[in-house]
Amino acid sequence: MKVMLSAILEIVRVLVVIVFFFVLIGIVVNGVFENTTNLDVQELIEDNGYLFFFRLLQGVGVLGVIYILYRNKYQFSGWYRGKQMQRLSKRTTRMLLCISLVCMFALYVVVWLVV
Repeated sequence: MKVMLSAILEIVRVLVVIVFFFVLIGIVVNGVFENTTNLDVQELIEDNGYLFFFRLLQGVGVLGVIYILYRNKYQFSGWYRGKQMQRLSKRTTRMLLCISLVCMFALYVVVWLVV
């Protein structure tokens, strides 16, 4: 019973961490985008439908960063204590971080080159 309760609490904690960091990183990325391009993100996506794909790609990049943070730091401070808890390797962390950053900033590149 104690293991099940700790697993449920850990799932709730993971969801809170995902929502918190997704909103925080999203606000920062949108703020940087709007300050550097002087364009509103929503209006730009409504005018150019293909940019919606890049917006989704940006969300995937943010989720990648959250995944790296959770696996390397936050999983060790929760309620659940499993046998398979381990950090990502340095190579995996670097690779995922590079992919996530490319996904996050693809929208910038497309907007600066096309629009």
